[in-house]
Amino acid sequence: LNFRSNKNVWGYFSVGASGGLHEFADSQFGHCFSWGEDREEARDTSKVPQLLFNSREASTLQIKSLVHFAFATHFLADSACVKCHMGAAVVRKSPSGKPDTMLSVICGALHVAHRTICENFRNFQTCLEKGQILPATTLTNSLTVDLINESIKYTVQVSQCGPTTYFLCMNGSGRKVEAHRLSDDRLLLSIDGASYTTYMKEEVDRYRVVIGNQTCIFEKEKDPSVLRSPSTGKLLQFLVEDGAHVVCGQAYAEVEVMKMVMTLSVEESGW
Repeated sequence: LNFRSNKNVWGYFSVGASGGLHEFADSQFGHCFSWGEDREEARDTSKVPQLLFNSREASTLQIKSLVHFAFATHFLADSACVKCHMGAAVVRKSPSGKPDTMLSVICGALHVAHRTICENFRNFQTCLEKGQILPATTLTNSLTVDLINESIKYTVQVSQCGPTTYFLCMNGSGRKVEAHRLSDDRLLLSIDGASYTTYMKEEVDRYRVVIGNQTCIFEKEKDPSVLRSPSTGKLLQFLVEDGAHVVCGQAYAEVEVMKMVMTLSVEESGW
C-alpha cells in the first residue's frame, strides 16, 4: 500500500504485521483526510496524493471510484449524495480498468506456475536437509494451470525452460515469457518486447491478478463437496448434523466476521 501524505493530507489504514492489509479489514480499509480553508481548497489539496495512492491488496475499483467522485462537480455542491452515487458507480463498475484478457491469462498462469515450482523446490530442499529424499517427480518444471474468467475456462500448459524463462502453450499456440522476481513478491514479465509489473494474490475461491494498476479476477474450479468460508472468521456453530443430507441453498454453519454473524450455505444438494 502506497500513500504519499503531506502537511495538509494524511491517512490511516488497516495494516497487518507483515505490511499488507489486515486480514479483518473490510471494504473501509482506510480513511483519508484533507484540510483547507474551504471545501474546494481541501479537495484540490488532496488531488495529487489520491492520484498517487494505490494498493495491490484492495479493490482498485474502490480507489478509482473514490478519486473519480472526489473531483466531480456534484461532490463539491452536495456531499449528501456522494454515497448513493458512489455505490451506483461501483455496481456499474465505472470507471473500469480491466487489463486485456489474454494478457491477464498469461500473467495469471505464469504466477500460479512460478509459485508452485518454487514451493516444490523449497520443499525438496528442506527434505534433503533433513536427510529425506523425495521422488524426482516432485521437481517437475511443467504443469497445467486452469483459470476461469467470466464463465470461460482457460487451460494453459506452462513449462520453465531456464532460471527466468517460461514457455506457455494454449490451444496450439505458444508464447515465450521472461520473468524476474522482485523483492515484494511481484514479477516483472517481458512479453513480446513489452514489460509488465504484476502481482497475484490467491484467495479461497479465486486468484486476483494485478497488472500495473489494473486488476483481473480468475475463479477457481469449485468442488461442491468441499465447503469453504469466503471470509476469514470464527466458526460459531454447525447448523446440520455430521453426515446429514442438505439441499441447495441450505445454511450449514455460522461464522463471526468483523463482529457480525454470517451464515454459510451449500451450493449443491448432497450428503
